[in-house]
Amino acid sequence: MNIECLDEPIRDYILTVKAEADAKISTLEKQIAFLTEQISLMRYKRFGTSSEALPHEMSLPFFENENVPVAPAATEDSIKVPAHERKKPGRKPLDPRLPRVTTVIDIPESEKLCGCGAHLVKIGEERCEKLHHIIEKYFVEVFVRPYWACKKCEGSGDEGKSPVRVAPMPPMIIPKGMATPDLISSIVVNKICDHIPFYRQEQRLSRHGISISRTDMANWTIQAAQAVVRVFDLLQSRVKRSIIINMDETSMTVMGEEGKANAAKSYMWLMRGGPPDAPVITYHYRPSHGAREARELLEGFHGILQTDGLEVYPAAIAGTDIRHVGCWAHTRRYFFDASKANPQSETARGGLAWIGKLYSIERSLRKKIEDGVLRRDAFKTEREKLVHPILDDFKKWLLAEAEKVLPSSLAGKAVSYTLGQWEKLARYVDHADLTPDNNAAENAIRPFVLGRKNWMICGSPEGARCTCILYSLAETAKANGLNVYSYFATLFHFAPLAKTNKDWERLLPFKNAFNLKEGYTFTLPLGLV
Repeated sequence: MNIECLDEPIRDYILTVKAEADAKISTLEKQIAFLTEQISLMRYKRFGTSSEALPHEMSLPFFENENVPVAPAATEDSIKVPAHERKKPGRKPLDPRLPRVTTVIDIPESEKLCGCGAHLVKIGEERCEKLHHIIEKYFVEVFVRPYWACKKCEGSGDEGKSPVRVAPMPPMIIPKGMATPDLISSIVVNKICDHIPFYRQEQRLSRHGISISRTDMANWTIQAAQAVVRVFDLLQSRVKRSIIINMDETSMTVMGEEGKANAAKSYMWLMRGGPPDAPVITYHYRPSHGAREARELLEGFHGILQTDGLEVYPAAIAGTDIRHVGCWAHTRRYFFDASKANPQSETARGGLAWIGKLYSIERSLRKKIEDGVLRRDAFKTEREKLVHPILDDFKKWLLAEAEKVLPSSLAGKAVSYTLGQWEKLARYVDHADLTPDNNAAENAIRPFVLGRKNWMICGSPEGARCTCILYSLAETAKANGLNVYSYFATLFHFAPLAKTNKDWERLLPFKNAFNLKEGYTFTLPLGLV
């Protein structure tokens, strides 16, 4: 219809209505696109794999605009497969440290005579190994303490001493309980490392004819944690003296908190520090996860803090000399979600390609250090030389994409988040011990998250605090290559004997303190008895 022939008021009215309709259509189209992305992402998270690896066949976008840096394209020429040795297929051999019992299966003596009359000679043998399991064994240790007295004078001849003499009981982690260090260690490892709730442990023990209630187990665990709190304090002081701290947090439910409903969320904070060859991991329970809690945990720290993009951290370190570093893995997750919600999004695929380039350089340089090709003191300089140009081009690309992509889309949010975190993200090149991401903290807090799915809640604030102590000791021991059960058994045995700060330092979960190896036997620390 030609509206030019219509009167001007009518023509203006039609144009106004058309403009309003077009604007409404545009708004609805954006809403549809946004909701479609959300549905696709929810479907993927509900039914798709949890891995964030990209399929090799995913082609990356290529832009022809010469004024804007293009995302790295995956071409056949850019793929380089390093030389490697293929692993021999088949079952892995059993650990040589396991005890062996040899059973010889031989032919009868009558068959060792040849038809020619000569005796057969052994020319070789065939060996195969089969693994056995002996069910857990429990025994009762009976302590007998004879009473001694003088029948002649009934003690009057030695008034400085008791008329009846008896040897004192050896110090115990739980003085008046029936639980021994090894039993408590088993309960703790089952709960902390294997995520077995107390009620299931109660059922397992009942199959051996042992009746120990979940309440007793909970009380023993709390008492044991309280008895070794000095070791936890030493770990925390080591974290505060670190150059770099990685932090993360996750929610938990704690019963009986003052002023809070039982279903309200509380939080477990994780701090990971220490030198690369002796990492330290500590857990901390707090009723909330605000800036005040983070500031309290970081009090006395003067170094580099690496976290995800949670807003409480910048507020917590404001006015301090702490240097804040971001997490590229967290940033990558935004682009990854956008690529799954909209596989055709060039912005999402391009962002993943840029970040992949940074990780490729990191892996390559770390591998050169392992192979002795690159000196550790030259790593920082080499990384800066390779990474800075990529970061400069990546930022230019992000600024260009920000002008084109819909801000409310997942790709738009990914671009916006990356630019908002840019200064913190780029700082990882400033220190050789920094990595591009905060995965060290995320991996360290994962065991707690897995356990939470099994035992669900903490019964009291004190129980939550003791959980922090035990998780800190277990995860630090694991990070340092110690056998966790062996460590707890030794710790609970010698903790009642520790008197000085040096004694407690000998009980820290480090190889240089315990002289422990990865295995089934361990050397008890000397100097405490």
